[in-house]
Amino acid sequence: MMEFVTSRAVAFICGAVLLGAVAVPVAGYYDGREGADMGRAADAAARALDAFWDSKADSMTVRGWDLLPFPDCSVEVDGHALALVRNGAEHRSAISHHAGRAAVGYGDVVVVTRDGDGIRLEVQRSPNASDIFLSADASLRTSPWSL
Repeated sequence: MMEFVTSRAVAFICGAVLLGAVAVPVAGYYDGREGADMGRAADAAARALDAFWDSKADSMTVRGWDLLPFPDCSVEVDGHALALVRNGAEHRSAISHHAGRAAVGYGDVVVVTRDGDGIRLEVQRSPNASDIFLSADASLRTSPWSL
């Protein structure tokens, strides 16, 4: 009987060690993947501003919830630099034309217009920004795995 209990205890300890050895690299993989995805989102936002400049449009309206991948993200534009910020981490990209200085949140609406050799970002704060944030947060809690 003692051998049975000892073998089960050793199997449990080996399983815990194996789980710990696998969990750390997998968690690091997902953290790195999120950083790469945020970098691609910053590049996509910069490309959208550059595409506006290359078009013949006079203005473009962009909603924050269409531009930003998560409700807790924001975009900060300063000159030729665009930074996508989430949880203190910044993911930077470059803009071809000077864009002034602006910060765009998830619930904001931005009107992009031409301004001489650059572009102007006029941020219109949404009065229902908290409602947008809460409804988006609720939709993020639903997972296809929970169905």
